[in-house]
Amino acid sequence: MRRCSRFLPHHADAEEAAQDALLSISTHLHEYAGRGSFLGWVTVIASNAARSTYRSIGAALTQL
Repeated sequence: MRRCSRFLPHHADAEEAAQDALLSISTHLHEYAGRGSFLGWVTVIASNAARSTYRSIGAALTQL
């Protein structure tokens, strides 16, 4: 959640990104190869989820 909060200013958006990250982690856990730290792998997924949420919020605002 903390990683997502750094990218997203609103708490609700950060929560949504964190939920997306947890879903992605649980879905792709079998793909973790163990070459790096597990925490690093999780952090990258959380960062990507936050960036994705940020982009979707920006796209929604430009459509208004």
